[in-house]
Amino acid sequence: RSRSSCSLSILKPVPIGIVALAACSTLLPFSLAFVPSNLATNAYSHDAFSISAVATSATDVEFSSASAISPTTKTGELDWSFVDAVYLITCPNADPDSARLENTKAILSNLGLMDRVEIKRFETDDEDRIRGCYTSHIAVMKDAMAKIEQEPSGGAEKSLQGDWWQQLSTFMDPNSSLELGGKSANQSRGDRQARVLVLEDNLDTSGNLEQSTLDAMSAFAAKPDTSWDMIHLSYIPYVPNLLVSKTKDSKVVKLSCGVGSALGTTAYIINENGMRSLINEHEKKGYYAAIPDVMALRFPESRYASNPVPFLRAPKTPSLVN
Repeated sequence: RSRSSCSLSILKPVPIGIVALAACSTLLPFSLAFVPSNLATNAYSHDAFSISAVATSATDVEFSSASAISPTTKTGELDWSFVDAVYLITCPNADPDSARLENTKAILSNLGLMDRVEIKRFETDDEDRIRGCYTSHIAVMKDAMAKIEQEPSGGAEKSLQGDWWQQLSTFMDPNSSLELGGKSANQSRGDRQARVLVLEDNLDTSGNLEQSTLDAMSAFAAKPDTSWDMIHLSYIPYVPNLLVSKTKDSKVVKLSCGVGSALGTTAYIINENGMRSLINEHEKKGYYAAIPDVMALRFPESRYASNPVPFLRAPKTPSLVN
């Protein structure tokens, strides 16, 4: 059984003064993590990357939900076709008047996503809310993988959120899964992997979403030489052992994670290899840690994020874990 808001892990934040540098000067200094690029100190190389203040202050700045959409974005006209399915996790028993769910649905409608969403309802695990969060995400991944692996002749009645699963099934190869812990890639034997967007019902918008950002993520995810398991559309930047580095595209950053790099699960895209890895880990070991911590262990060098992130954890919506 589950809960829907596992954005925070019970960890002590990294002191702001800590700086992470590399010889190529591509790693983000944590002391600049909350400073807009145009205000960053000249003490660092011009190659050093700074994340905008809006993108990194999910728990410090309040936004007004659907009204926070970027004025440069025409609501409802964004192209999300690079993701193949969208899941929204919610807990009805913790939302008796459906206020948090309806607020999230309004946000997703404004972003042109609601007609793609499959709502997954779970009861809160009142004995262990962290376990409940973990269970809900694993259940969503199992559901997605089961539908991906359906027979190509399954027909429309077996499709998920439209005909895309039927089209995608022609790419599926049951022998193409990577060995647990092996190198990830966005291609399975040369064929594109399915990409699933997972959301929680305590999200909000950052006001930074434009079509160019979605185009950049789409292009990044499609590159055959790119090795990734997850792309975060929201994450907590001030966690231990996290290094943020730039990629060739300024709208995509790499998240190198160590022990304790629990980035949250408010909004993320995960591919088949990523889902297989987490499901295999679950089947071998069961629940042993919060889902953000398991993700940090499984994907130390194969997680990326949109820059800036389009979603935040809603500051006025209480967590069902912490």
